[in-house]
Amino acid sequence: MTTSDPSPFPADVTALAADRALLTEYTSVLGELTRIAESERMILRSRDGVISPPMAARQERLAERYAALTVGLKARARALYGAGLLDPAHMEGKIVYLVTLMKENQRLMNARKAATALRVDVVMRAIAEREAASALGAAANEDGAEDLGEDDTTPGDRPARGASSTLQRL
Repeated sequence: MTTSDPSPFPADVTALAADRALLTEYTSVLGELTRIAESERMILRSRDGVISPPMAARQERLAERYAALTVGLKARARALYGAGLLDPAHMEGKIVYLVTLMKENQRLMNARKAATALRVDVVMRAIAEREAASALGAAANEDGAEDLGEDDTTPGDRPARGASSTLQRL
């Protein structure tokens, strides 16, 4: 081998090593994202499990890295396949599993959000009804309505009953 006629072999070896490193990192990040998604699914399925901020931050960082590696892998997929390093069907199975986990986690998260929204709505309605009843009772007492005999030591404890009695008498 002379310096004026370089062999393509070293470049091929370098490219193959870079492709192998890309695939190794991609597979590692895909595996870590899958493990986090499995943990997240278990947490979301539990009644009172909470996803920790560090876990969410790690998942976000890995997702960003995964997206960048995917671009690189797509560009080198033929070379990886040609070198016998990439089994497309096996890799697709891993990707489909991750996507399935992420969709299920999103569904579970949406169900939790809906349940939380329903609980908040029920509490807010109860508070509004109590305030309205309390206001009606206070207005009736200011207009000279007689005391209903309820203990005034805890104001607003049972305004709905007092308010409806006052309204019935009016």
